[in-house]
Amino acid sequence: MIDVNKVLGRLPHYKAFQPVSRLNKFVEGLRRDRRFTIAAPGHSELGEPIYHVRFGTGKLKVLIVGYPHPNEPVGGLTVLALLTLLKEGCPELAGQGIEWHIVPCATPDGAALAEGWTLKPFSFERFMEYYFRKDPCHDLESSFPVKYGKMDFKKPVSETRALMKVLRAARPALYYSLHNATHGGAFFLVGRDLGAKYYSRFYRLMRGLGMPLHTEKLDLALKTYGKSVYSEILIKDEYDSLRKSMSDPTRYIKSGATPVEYLRKYNKDAFSFICEFPHVTHRPPSRGEGSGQNRRRQVLRGAADEFYLLSVIFSEWRRVKGDINKKSPFYTQVAARMPGREEYLREARFSGDTLKDDSLDRAALKSEEFDDCLGLYYNLCWNWQFVRLLEDSRQTPGVKAARARIEKLLREFYAGLETKREFSSFRSIPIASLVKAQLGSGLIVINSMLERSRG
Repeated sequence: MIDVNKVLGRLPHYKAFQPVSRLNKFVEGLRRDRRFTIAAPGHSELGEPIYHVRFGTGKLKVLIVGYPHPNEPVGGLTVLALLTLLKEGCPELAGQGIEWHIVPCATPDGAALAEGWTLKPFSFERFMEYYFRKDPCHDLESSFPVKYGKMDFKKPVSETRALMKVLRAARPALYYSLHNATHGGAFFLVGRDLGAKYYSRFYRLMRGLGMPLHTEKLDLALKTYGKSVYSEILIKDEYDSLRKSMSDPTRYIKSGATPVEYLRKYNKDAFSFICEFPHVTHRPPSRGEGSGQNRRRQVLRGAADEFYLLSVIFSEWRRVKGDINKKSPFYTQVAARMPGREEYLREARFSGDTLKDDSLDRAALKSEEFDDCLGLYYNLCWNWQFVRLLEDSRQTPGVKAARARIEKLLREFYAGLETKREFSSFRSIPIASLVKAQLGSGLIVINSMLERSRG
């Protein structure tokens, strides 16, 4: 079994995230070490190589994927740390009968576009200005081919096609995708119930690193196995759930399958694992604490602000879409959202339920106000990608005017958020702790699989 504490004690002490170029340079350097096999099974949309690193032999095949989403940089450091330990012959990892497969950076284009915030001290404003995340139908982890019910998705993006090749070649028993969140509590998605013994190890690890846990129900997960531990989330399960209330779930599901659903065509017993945890944290409002504001008024004001924001963005999109750079990496996710926004604005009206619901005619809770702030903030992050698309387009008078108007509006909304005490109360978690949380939780799962295989 792997001594998790000893491995974490050997980790390099990182104080900052690293550029993708450094990670790729490190991987290229491993070609000189015969213990490693380096391949590039595919490239990103912009032509950057996507590497597949293999190390060691054994019955247990493990695949670890860094940067499944470009706005989740912890995995880049976790991969760098793991490869460093393997290169150094870390005794706690060697001799365990593990065949390691590692994709250091699955989304190199987006990871590089996010470096405006990842390579500097964290701030919410900088995160917004350099946010990059594709919409689900163009996302690495939700564009795998699937034919199920009325779903027939067969348009994987370049990064997904590269990962498909890795999955077919490695056929791992464990698929560990290195996710992290911006805020919230840590939680775990597991392919099957591992048992309380291993969950207690998750909790002990997170507690020792000062990492808060998510303890509420996770809506998309079908099962709750323990505190903060839930079943894996699959597109087929989502389809079946929606099928109970509608005849055609593809009205809402526009994306493809997840990596493990594709992997199970080649290894039906493959286990999936995700550990989600924040890289900034805060002290939540006290339970039941009031804000002094009327909740119905908050809800209606929030809806009006959202209508206004979307109407301006869609209006500017209609004016300049003929001048926009369709080859820009920002184009697909901006363009993909516009039809839905047009439909939303066409049907927009204040809900009669909100106007008549007397349960909303009460003092709002601080926690509700905080959730509203975060919802608006992530809306701003998505919409700032339109600003970046305009920056990346030919600077016609219309494009310049649209960029100026939208940027000014988004900054006004952001400035309003910064006046909220709860929004400015976040603190960054030390990066070294983030790497330990991610690698440590993965090693706990690997130990569970080693124990299972050895009876």
